[in-house]
Amino acid sequence: ASIPGQSSEYDLYNNHWNYTFNRREPQNLPFVDGFEDGLNQQDWFVKNDDGSVTWDTITTQGLNWSNKSATVQCYTYTPREGQKDGLISNQLVITNTTDPVWLVFDVAYQKWSNSAGSSDTLTILVSTDCGTNFENDVYRKGGQELQSTDIRVPNFMPELETDWRRDSVDLTQYTGEDILIQFETKNGKGNDLY
Repeated sequence: ASIPGQSSEYDLYNNHWNYTFNRREPQNLPFVDGFEDGLNQQDWFVKNDDGSVTWDTITTQGLNWSNKSATVQCYTYTPREGQKDGLISNQLVITNTTDPVWLVFDVAYQKWSNSAGSSDTLTILVSTDCGTNFENDVYRKGGQELQSTDIRVPNFMPELETDWRRDSVDLTQYTGEDILIQFETKNGKGNDLY
């Protein structure tokens, strides 16, 4: 093999190209994950472009159906440059149905500082082309709007049921399609997000 426009390569033992990709398996609905077994690589792909703090699981309280949660620990995420980290689902098969289709999730977040610059964002994006593009923004909240409790502590950790808020997104428009969902955080070093 040769690279067009490049000079001939004479080192035949140290001349390879490497490309990594992630295959997302089809998953029928309903799909439920309480993260009790961590971020199962068969169900989730973590996109961590900067190789730093990213999605993981941690033991939390306040949810009767789960003792673990997916999280990005934004409070200790430095440097603060708006790094984005994605948690990408398997390919969800939304069969043709007349029933509405909803994404339902619990979120816990508390903005530590009053500073507008110290604000994290959670965005949910949908891909209809097997993850090539995530152009469909179906949910976006940040700062005060994302906040689920007004208790102000650094390194926020949900402990009570009132620390959580249940949010939902109508996905009925994707009926008959196979989609991937990406939970994307944008770091503003505001506090930890669950």
